[in-house]
Amino acid sequence: MTTSTPALVNHIVLAWARQESGYPPEPVAKRLNVKPEHVLAWEQGEKKPTVRQAQELAKFYHRPFGVFFLPQPPVIPPLAAEYRHLPGVKPGVESPEFRLALRVMSLRREIALELSKELGVPATEFSIVAHLSETPAAVGARLRGALGITTDEQLGWSSTSSFAISRANFHEGALDRPTTLMMRCGWITIASRRSVKVPLV
Repeated sequence: MTTSTPALVNHIVLAWARQESGYPPEPVAKRLNVKPEHVLAWEQGEKKPTVRQAQELAKFYHRPFGVFFLPQPPVIPPLAAEYRHLPGVKPGVESPEFRLALRVMSLRREIALELSKELGVPATEFSIVAHLSETPAAVGARLRGALGITTDEQLGWSSTSSFAISRANFHEGALDRPTTLMMRCGWITIASRRSVKVPLV
């Protein structure tokens, strides 16, 4: 099979993948060097993309190539609905970059839960709260103390993409501390950034 061969993809899944990724047809068409009408025709089942085009779609949407051949779109957990954002940002309209970050965060959450299970360390509820009367410095110091993280460790995190599972959860004598997964995504533009919480338990 050559890359110019039509890919026998499910057009319903194609439409789902684009919409779940947060893209309108125009940037997808630009990426594949086709007209937006072609993208919509693929999603409506009027035409089929080539194998190469379908592979490029999977790469652009950050989805496995094989997902396009499923009989129906996969059932996935909904994205986090509550988060803090900058002034002027419309809630509920997430950028493709932010939607990808939420998917990565959910995946890492599942990995953290599996690791916790294998190590025999139960995940505990993160019950620390902050109040508007507190200064950011005070809240940050309290969180670092609860998580067993120093300022130098925090500043040493990568500026591109990093996450840390508090070391306090995995050494003897500190199992009563909250289990927390922290992630920072540097690929998100400032205008699209949010602060979001997805509990481990």
